[in-house]
Amino acid sequence: FSLVHMKSLLNLDMHANLLSGTIPELLQYLPSLLDIDLGYNKYTGTIPRFFRNMTILAGLQLQGNQLTGNLDGLFNASGQVLLSIVQVSNNQLTGTLPAELFDLPSLKTFAGVSNCFEGGLPYDSICRESSVLETLVLDGLRSAQSCQVRLLPGLSNSHIIYHPLKGGVPACV
Repeated sequence: FSLVHMKSLLNLDMHANLLSGTIPELLQYLPSLLDIDLGYNKYTGTIPRFFRNMTILAGLQLQGNQLTGNLDGLFNASGQVLLSIVQVSNNQLTGTLPAELFDLPSLKTFAGVSNCFEGGLPYDSICRESSVLETLVLDGLRSAQSCQVRLLPGLSNSHIIYHPLKGGVPACV
């Protein structure tokens, strides 16, 4: 049995199943998927770029894994017109938050707490007149334990965890 044969599968909810390894490439062959929830597993590696080609995807939930890399090239505003929920909290993602993410025409919720993001927010995309963004959940940048700076290596709870966002809160918020 293989998921590849389930061409009419609409929702894939595999959260909290202790799944490990990398996110399966076979997901790209499920053209009818509207919602993918792989949260709270043990996935490692980068988020596959094939997600940007999933044109009817409405929800992508990858929180609570051990994913690395950045979000660049993962989103396609002209092709992913239904994508409204992106949840990548509690991973080890790096880089800046790309404008393409916030250019998604239906994006209502983005949650990216406890990662290793850097830089500022793409204000022009977040504050564009046509934005439908309702929920933006961030807790500062570089808040994941893997990217915190240890102050006193001999003590178990000595970290610098305050890395504020550059530029402040967008005026449109």
